[in-house]
Amino acid sequence: NLTLSLTLFLPSPLFQISYIRYKHFISSILFDYKTTPSSLLPGLQRLLLGILTAVIYSQFNKYFPLSGILSEEYQARSLLSKLLIMIITGKLALWRYMAVWTFA
Repeated sequence: NLTLSLTLFLPSPLFQISYIRYKHFISSILFDYKTTPSSLLPGLQRLLLGILTAVIYSQFNKYFPLSGILSEEYQARSLLSKLLIMIITGKLALWRYMAVWTFA
């Protein structure tokens, strides 16, 4: 009970910003824009970032597949080599999800 209440209380707006600013933020009056800012440039940036991430993943995934970590060849490598391959493979797996998230 105590853990649940602390985890709900700590990320509240009380500790991050004042409550009035929080209310203005969620009602979209915190930033007084005369016109609505264009979302075309940020949208294109996200699209290009998603395409770049997908290209990086598709090019390097053939050299560091996730199934390669379970192979006998991987098990025979030194510890430093295993760690390096695991880091690269993990980053590539993350980039696969990042590509999808930036397209969404």
